[in-house]
Formats: sequence, structure tokens, C-alpha cells
Amino acid sequence: MSTTPKPKRKIPDEFEILIMKLTAKLKKVEKDIAAFLIVGSVAHKNYVKNVSDCDFYLVIKKNRNKQTEILQSIGAIKNEFEANP
Repeated sequence: MSTTPKPKRKIPDEFEILIMKLTAKLKKVEKDIAAFLIVGSVAHKNYVKNVSDCDFYLVIKKNRNKQTEILQSIGAIKNEFEANP
């Protein structure tokens, strides 16, 4: 007995647009970023419209000499993004 696989839902447009805008802003510090991971319900495609948010991890490269500077830069990008997504 063969079953038809369920079609995979893509990332919702509103989250895809925000992710694209955020990654564009993160280009300023891309040399310091090891990974940008989308996690949670959006990543697992079980989000609930108008309820779910978009969670992610930003992994920075280990650089003890620049750690404070990197975190401050990312913090500034976060503030800019929250003020004007």
C-alpha cells in the first residue's frame, strides 16, 4: 500500500521577508558569523499563523580579542532591525 507524501510547507512569506532583511543587515558582520540557524516552529514547518514567531541562533566565530566589539555590532543590528524591520 502506497501513501502519498504530504507536501512540505515552505517558510511563510512574512517570515521569509524578515529573514532576508535580517541577513542583509548581518552582512556588516558576516566575517564574524559562523552560522545563522532558523529553529522552532517555522524551521520545522509546524508554525501556527498569527501565533508563531521566528526563532534563530546566531553563532559567532571565536575571537577573544574582538568578542565585545562583535557582540556590540550585532546588538546595534538587532536594535536597528527591531526599530525598522
